[in-house]
Amino acid sequence: YCCLLKNKFVVLIDNFAICNNNNYIIGRKFENVCNFFNKPCQSSRLNIYSVNTLGSISFWLVNDIINKLVIFPNNNNFIVFPLLHV
Repeated sequence: YCCLLKNKFVVLIDNFAICNNNNYIIGRKFENVCNFFNKPCQSSRLNIYSVNTLGSISFWLVNDIINKLVIFPNNNNFIVFPLLHV
């Protein structure tokens, strides 16, 4: 699983936890996040990114998630797209 947080971190989720009545995601943030394309607009405006290099494990509040992301391999990187629910 992968998600986009309010602070625009792209996080690969390893687990979920509850502590003191708060729900957390446990995972690793992608350190390198950049636009996948720049035309006709920057892909970041659509929350689409090219990502690589996972950081160390950390945790964030579930309430900080703004999008679930679909992740696809692309050469030495990954491409993440928001998962749209209809």
